Amino acid sequence: MGNVIKIAEDVSAVVDLVEIDGRVSWVPAGATGYEPYNTYLIESDEALLVVDPGMPAHWKSVHAAISDQLRGRRLVVFNTRSELECIANLGRLLDSFDTVQTVTSCPLNPFDLVHRREPGRMHPPSAYVGFRETLADFGFPHLHSFRPVIKMLGTSWLYDARGKVLFSTDCFGGDYLSGPDDALVRDTLKGAPPPERLRAAMLAKFDWLEQADMPIMRKLWDGFFDDLDIHVLAPTHGRIQSGADVVGTVLASYRSALLEPEDAGLVNVS
Repeated sequence: MGNVIKIAEDVSAVVDLVEIDGRVSWVPAGATGYEPYNTYLIESDEALLVVDPGMPAHWKSVHAAISDQLRGRRLVVFNTRSELECIANLGRLLDSFDTVQTVTSCPLNPFDLVHRREPGRMHPPSAYVGFRETLADFGFPHLHSFRPVIKMLGTSWLYDARGKVLFSTDCFGGDYLSGPDDALVRDTLKGAPPPERLRAAMLAKFDWLEQADMPIMRKLWDGFFDDLDIHVLAPTHGRIQSGADVVGTVLASYRSALLEPEDAGLVNVS
């Protein structure tokens, strides 16, 4: 069973660890240790929102955490993207709870991803939220959907203005654990991965960055992050980063490693 940890006001993470063994494409060759897989639960007075219900191997942990925290409230699910480490448990979730409201900013209807002829339970139609819109209609006016600076396929980032949390889905997950007992949340820069490891982790998923127009990317990056006050960086996989100073330094390291590789001496790192 995974760990359930509080990461901000009314925000918790359900964290399961997977030993890195070279089987997943988004982890760079030669990486070792353990990769956290994170599902996030956000509470309001009337509803519980699940950000990416995750993988079947972790369903027991996710189901137990939802059941414990739901407490008679409405259940809402937000899918950041239509890839298996985010949505593979969606069918199980819809079969396990009544009147689940699915919400997404992705172009695909979540119900179309379940591939069932008939639902096990009845649920309201899935709702679409545009970029820079809030989830106020679903009980979360402090949650905002944003177009990612870096992405593959249809993807959205979610920002919690109350807890100052950026749910960054498949971005910024390059901080792995060396052992299963390591801290699941980084709140100090001691032992933080160097820029070359961050670059390798990002390029394993976003290889197009090596061919990107860097002046344009820097403008997009700075325009996004200069407008948001981020105290917690919450990826779908990888260690969670916590604290304004830690997050600011980590994001600066990613920016240098990805968008100014010549200055960082990382041109030939892959």
